[in-house]
Amino acid sequence: MLCQLFAALVASTPTPLDDNCVAYASSLCDADAHCSAFGLYNGRLQLHGCNATVANNDWAIYARQQPTAGGGGYARLPGHVNVDEAKCAAHPASMDHACPGTPTPAPTPPTPPTPPPAPPAVKPYAVDGTIDVGTLENSLFSWRGTMYLLENIADAYYGSAGRWLPEFAAFKGHSYARVRRLADGVVVANITSTIGFGFVSAFPDYVHGRVWLFGTNHDRSGGGGPPGGYPCAGRAVTSWWTPDGADLTTWARACTDATSADNVEVASVAAPPRTLPAHGYVMSDECPGFHVNDAQDGNLTRGWVVPRGTTAGPCGGPSVRWAPEPGSGGSSSSSNSSLGRPGYYYRITGGRTVALARSRDLGVSSPWQSVNMISPTPEDANVSRFAGFAQRAAGLGFGLNHDHWDAWDFNSNDADVCCMDPAVNGSFLVWGASTQGGAPKPPVPHNQSCVNVVGTSPLKLPELLDAFFDTPLPPV
Repeated sequence: MLCQLFAALVASTPTPLDDNCVAYASSLCDADAHCSAFGLYNGRLQLHGCNATVANNDWAIYARQQPTAGGGGYARLPGHVNVDEAKCAAHPASMDHACPGTPTPAPTPPTPPTPPPAPPAVKPYAVDGTIDVGTLENSLFSWRGTMYLLENIADAYYGSAGRWLPEFAAFKGHSYARVRRLADGVVVANITSTIGFGFVSAFPDYVHGRVWLFGTNHDRSGGGGPPGGYPCAGRAVTSWWTPDGADLTTWARACTDATSADNVEVASVAAPPRTLPAHGYVMSDECPGFHVNDAQDGNLTRGWVVPRGTTAGPCGGPSVRWAPEPGSGGSSSSSNSSLGRPGYYYRITGGRTVALARSRDLGVSSPWQSVNMISPTPEDANVSRFAGFAQRAAGLGFGLNHDHWDAWDFNSNDADVCCMDPAVNGSFLVWGASTQGGAPKPPVPHNQSCVNVVGTSPLKLPELLDAFFDTPLPPV
């Protein structure tokens, strides 16, 4: 392709700019394996990873020719163009430079992080109450008209499959993931292939008709991992998916090329900004990075990359969402055909109180806003109408939790939100309320010091997430 391009250059090619600057830029590009072109303008030069051009009235672009016996060279592209770096598969290590003799401008001081503003006077959601005692991290998803919980279960949990059911003896001594209906708490699946894994979360891909789970190599019960060992080495993220989208009891499993230390979650992205590589999915790992994936066929086992400039985001917590800005008309359940409709990447963080952070491009050029989202309240100790907990609460001694909520509800942590399914009216939240492993105060026993709480809102999820913030971020 390059050979054809440069064969088309004619005598009308613009006259090169300052020879010293061209030579200097050529040497910089030669020294960087990921440099394929460079641009010059007003004493500045930029290195680029490809020659994908867009119209521009300022920059002069020089692209690498096919290598020759003399080492190749660079030729100026005709017309007024610049390189769209977001379309490049690789990027130079250092992009911006000054031509020789051009004064180097003083570096721009880093922008201090925006302090979290006070939470809204009226929360945009209502606390419904506790749905269970002793489960680990939960995520919520809507699938084919039904709301589900994806729960991480420890062996110490009173309802662990390995403690009561002989046919589930392999679960004993290990953590695992299960699926329950949110409405009545009926267990749909104890997922055998998740035995020995931790921090498992759910992602419904409405475009491709498939539910995914993602988790990491952590046996939260100290059982040493799954029988036969972990199929994916080290920090590799493991995936599970439903071969038949209607069946949540049968799951396939495969390694991915993404990594995370602990927490991991995936969300769909309808309109990625031009400051990031093209993608339809985003993954949040433990801290502080992100992966993106542009799998057009919906295969999320491969293709995860870490975009440049996204490694300084907010830390902690498992959850990530992309949502259109209210009023923009975007929908995260649509395909990338809705490009151009602005939105936000949201990350739910925190282990003491839950914080909500957002950026238009994962912090590449749009700063992160952060607000307090969830804190301990007496309502956490109410008995929720969901998950059938009202039938179990008294037998578990939950009256102590209700009457002495401040003896154990020290922290709000590991929150998740739902749903981007356009068929769902309103929104749901789930989070942990606990001592975070510490000792509760009497009379609450230690095995009752960790619960999961549900909240609800009449707002659609994009409106709910936006309602926590007083001011929008500028577009990118």
